[in-house]
Amino acid sequence: MNTIEMRNTHLKRNKNALYKDIYVDGMPFQASLKKRYPLEFSTGRYREEFIPRLMSKWNNINHSSEIQNLNIIAPIYGCHDNCCMYLFAEIEYTDAEVKWLRIAQDSNHLGIKNNEMEPLVWLNDFKNLVFDKSEYQKICC
Repeated sequence: MNTIEMRNTHLKRNKNALYKDIYVDGMPFQASLKKRYPLEFSTGRYREEFIPRLMSKWNNINHSSEIQNLNIIAPIYGCHDNCCMYLFAEIEYTDAEVKWLRIAQDSNHLGIKNNEMEPLVWLNDFKNLVFDKSEYQKICC
């Protein structure tokens, strides 16, 4: 099982600008994605740092312990101004676990002109992440 937590950190371009970031298995999740998928995170807004958006979507769902076998596509990262969502996860909620099945980029922010792609572009070969539901709820609620 993977671990997930929210930690205080700072922007790379401004060491005084503090914000919270998602850490999976002790590593910043966005840094892990950028390292694993360098081409996909080299253009457009994907070169920038992202702000977690897990909480807003989770709060829209009745997060009682009775939620099980629910699949949704939800934003996990957005811009600093809270107006754009960049990264999404296909999330499966079961009685005891929360699974991130796939991660996608919003094609509108890939910097491609005359973009006729699907709205979401899924990252290839993403390995599922499985979190303890009670631990996941601590960072989302």
